[in-house]
Amino acid sequence: MKRKLIFLLGLVPLLSSCADDSASSDPEALPAWVESRISQYKAERVADPPREIIEFDHGGSKVYLVSSDCCDQYDSLFDANQRYICAPSGGLGGLGDGKCDAVFDEHSAGRKVVWKDDRSL
Repeated sequence: MKRKLIFLLGLVPLLSSCADDSASSDPEALPAWVESRISQYKAERVADPPREIIEFDHGGSKVYLVSSDCCDQYDSLFDANQRYICAPSGGLGGLGDGKCDAVFDEHSAGRKVVWKDDRSL
C-alpha cells in the first residue's frame, strides 16, 4: 500500500503539468525535454564542473547548449525539439567537434543561462 501511495504521489507533478496548457503558450517557457533534463540532473550527483544549460537564439529559433558532466566530453547543442545539432565546445581540445563553431561564436554574446547546478560538490 505504501509503495502505491508513493508511486501515485510521484505522478501528481506529471499530471498537473499535463493539465496546465498555459506554460506551453508562454514564450519564456523551456521545452519539456529541457525541464526533464534539469530534473534528471538534480537527481544525479553534482558534476565537476557543475552542469549548465544555455539558451541561444539562432536564426529566429531557440537552441540549447547542454554541458557535459565531466572533462574531455563534448557539450551538445540541441534545437527546441531536442534534435542534436553539433558540439560547439568540449572534447579533448575543448573546441568541440568542429561542426558548429560559427553558430556558437556568432551567438555567444546573446546567450542566456537557463539553468546551472548550484549545489556544492
